[in-house]
Amino acid sequence: KKKKQCPPCKVFSPILNEFYEKNKDKVVIILIPLDHSEAQSIEYSKGKPWLCVPFSSSRQVQMRLSSFFNVVGIPAVGVYDHQQKRIITDWG
Repeated sequence: KKKKQCPPCKVFSPILNEFYEKNKDKVVIILIPLDHSEAQSIEYSKGKPWLCVPFSSSRQVQMRLSSFFNVVGIPAVGVYDHQQKRIITDWG
C-alpha cells in the first residue's frame, strides 16, 4: 500500500522538483527521510534526482541538521553556502 504524503509535503514536492530542474548545475539537494519505515522512504525517494541519506542513519543526521538549520517542521529547506561557510537561508 502506497503511503500518501502529508499535505505540506504534497504541495512542496513539485516546487522542489521544479527548482532542482532549473538549478541542477548549481545545487546539490540531499533528502533526509522522516518516514516511519525504510520501505516508505524508498518509495518516496524512488525516481528523485537528488541524494538521499540512508534511512538507517537518518534519525541521527536529521537531529544534527534540524538543529543546525533551526528546523521546526516539515517540509523544511536549509541552504548552506559551502564556499562562504554560512547558512544563506532556512525555511522550516
